Amino acid sequence: MIVDQGSQSLSFAQLFDAESIYTVSEHLGPDVAERIARDHPTLCDLITASLLLGRDPLELFG
Repeated sequence: MIVDQGSQSLSFAQLFDAESIYTVSEHLGPDVAERIARDHPTLCDLITASLLLGRDPLELFG
């Protein structure tokens, strides 16, 4: 989870819709997709999934 300055938490899982999770599962494997969907991704999962989906990984933390 990401915690912002307003002490509200933002889930990484909220940043990936169902289609994105499906794409990640197909290309990076179901384990990676499950970790993202359950909001327990590794840093490598987030970076690799973002690049696969054509996103800037730094935007996840901005």
